[in-house]
Amino acid sequence: MKSNKADNNHHVCCPGLHLPAETKKAGHKDTASAAQKSDGVLKSQKDNVPRQNVAPKVHKGVSTRYGQQAELKEQNQHLMATNEELQKNLIDTQSLSTDLLHELKAFGDIASQQRARLDEIQTTMTDLTKAREHMMQERENFSLEAAEMEKALKDAEALLL
Repeated sequence: MKSNKADNNHHVCCPGLHLPAETKKAGHKDTASAAQKSDGVLKSQKDNVPRQNVAPKVHKGVSTRYGQQAELKEQNQHLMATNEELQKNLIDTQSLSTDLLHELKAFGDIASQQRARLDEIQTTMTDLTKAREHMMQERENFSLEAAEMEKALKDAEALLL
């Protein structure tokens, strides 16, 4: 009978508010403090109940599967087109690389020929420089001999006179 009395007092005090069974026995003041936020503002009873986040059920139908298949087919076609383009670029790059290698080989051959010609020219220049030095030495020797002969000639003339 005591619980009926508390229920009756409670309903008179707060009409329209339905509390759980354990809060009805504790009295009206305890329920008010239990329903308060930390900042002192009353929260409704629904805010105290923990919510369950339930993911909505998705019914995958035939259209979703066909849509995914169509998307995969489109992606596959895109990948195939990209692959073909890459293959074409690879072939072009190989043909170009082959041409560059041929040009490089030709350039190397010409450079080797030019190097051989340069070596010949340098050898010729060295020989000519040595020959010039030799000729200059012979000329100096000839000049000395000519000067000595002139002196000997003058000495002979002086003896004759």
